[in-house]
Amino acid sequence: MSLAYLYQKICVRFNLKSKILQQGDTTSGCILLKTGENIMFTNKRYITCGISSAIPEELQLALWSMIDNFRASTDIEVDYLQIFSLSNQKGKQKIIHRQEEPVYYNEIVVAFIWNPVENAKIFVVDDGEHSTMMLAEEY
Repeated sequence: MSLAYLYQKICVRFNLKSKILQQGDTTSGCILLKTGENIMFTNKRYITCGISSAIPEELQLALWSMIDNFRASTDIEVDYLQIFSLSNQKGKQKIIHRQEEPVYYNEIVVAFIWNPVENAKIFVVDDGEHSTMMLAEEY
């Protein structure tokens, strides 16, 4: 399965509009992109082996979606480093999404069809050419 397919799948699951962005596109339901503008987390997306083995695909996509929704719904500058903390809260997945500079914090609890991930810390880093999702211990 391609990342683009999975991204579209999660957008459908969370009732978000989506499309595959091409150079020069100006908008999508998840992403706002202007031609020639370098916007964090609009480049190619990658995951590490640790993410692939420890984090369910739907949860990976939910985390990418949280970054996209953060970018689209606020005037806060998006930092190159996004931090997620995952924990089990009474059988539901607790997700804390934050960045350090400027400060941003969002906490949600979601019921998914799989068992919640216990005590994982995830970094998503944009280096200008790609965005990479990795477990904190892989950084």
